[in-house]
Amino acid sequence: MGERKLASVDFHIHYNDNSALEIIETAKEKNLVAIALVGRAQISDKLGEYIRYGEKIGIEVISGVEYVAEVDDNVFADLIALDFDYNHPSIQDYFGENEDRQKRINASVARGQFHFLLGEGFQFTELGYQNEELLNALLGGTITEKAIRFCQIAVANPVNRDLIEKLKEENQALSEDVFQSKKDKIYYQDTKNSEAKFLWSLYFLPSKRGFIPILSSASDIIQAVHRAQGVVLYSPEGKFSDEVWVKLQQLSIDGIMGWHAGRLELSMDLLRNIRNEGLLVLGGSDYNPDRNEWKIGSGKGPMFISPGRYADLLRYKRSKYNLGK
Repeated sequence: MGERKLASVDFHIHYNDNSALEIIETAKEKNLVAIALVGRAQISDKLGEYIRYGEKIGIEVISGVEYVAEVDDNVFADLIALDFDYNHPSIQDYFGENEDRQKRINASVARGQFHFLLGEGFQFTELGYQNEELLNALLGGTITEKAIRFCQIAVANPVNRDLIEKLKEENQALSEDVFQSKKDKIYYQDTKNSEAKFLWSLYFLPSKRGFIPILSSASDIIQAVHRAQGVVLYSPEGKFSDEVWVKLQQLSIDGIMGWHAGRLELSMDLLRNIRNEGLLVLGGSDYNPDRNEWKIGSGKGPMFISPGRYADLLRYKRSKYNLGK
């Protein structure tokens, strides 16, 4: 008799149009009852198709999008919006695949990041065909995740080798932390990928000197998602900030992502306070099909999120939006 698998949920799965159907099938095989497909700053035009495919094979697939927003002056937070009407105009305005608008936004941010790295002394000449094509795509606005790509190009250029070694020496603690945290992941067995992650951590994390937000406030994002009858959660990912949490509560945040690829990250006192406020505590694996370093439904391995959290989400929405049973 086979081992019985416990049902669970996962509200933080990244996807692309090449991976979405396989992700849904994998989640079904792993006995997940509900998942969120989370886009990075935009949603796929095919999201409705993926939700319907989930219905067909017996798994709830809900809409999701992740966005770094400005909470206060130069204070940023990672937000995850879930279970919204993906066809609602407010969602399409912010996150839809409007190609011309998205290209303009991407290109504007990419130019800022590119000139920042030039100002730091990095060179982007004699790159070779593949990286030259990547650079042109970045500056042309056709790539959504930009900063890490610039870092990969910079690291791949031998001309930048002395500068990178100097930065690693000057920021030894950060360098060692990045390399240590990634050492067991297949993608980062290539040292250049770890060095690119180091540069990204040094320059492009929110609040770092090279970070360029896509100029939407947390207030605007929360209001847009609420108009589409969705929920927005603070996603601290191991870096919880009391300042950010207090401000987000003032902006009518709906809850917090308490699991990020592992066991519950919140202290019991904080968890009790959030529950007492009637807010949601959800989470997920942060699976990324482009890296494939964490597992759908279990993240790093120890994550288990009860299907009761999906019931919490449905109850919360029924109450907030006066929805029927």
